[in-house]
Amino acid sequence: MNFDKWFEGQEKIIQVILLIIPFVGWVVEILYRLSKILRKPSVINIAGGVIFAVIGLAWVGLILDVIFLFLNNRLCLVED
Repeated sequence: MNFDKWFEGQEKIIQVILLIIPFVGWVVEILYRLSKILRKPSVINIAGGVIFAVIGLAWVGLILDVIFLFLNNRLCLVED
C-alpha cells in the first residue's frame, strides 16, 4: 500500500483540503495510517492508528493533524 507516499507527494494545501473535508478526511486519515503501519509497524504508528480511528470522527484528530502538518510537515503520532 503506497497511500502514504502519494499523500506526502501532494502539495500541502491539497493535504489540508483532503483532511478537512467531512468523511473524506477520516478515510484519508485511516488509509494513511494503515499504510504507515504496514510499512513500519511500530508502537507509535499502531497507537496513532487506533486513537485516530476513534477520535477522527469527532474532528478533533483531524484538526490536530492539520495543525501538526503546518508545524512539523507530518501528521501527529506518525513515525517514519
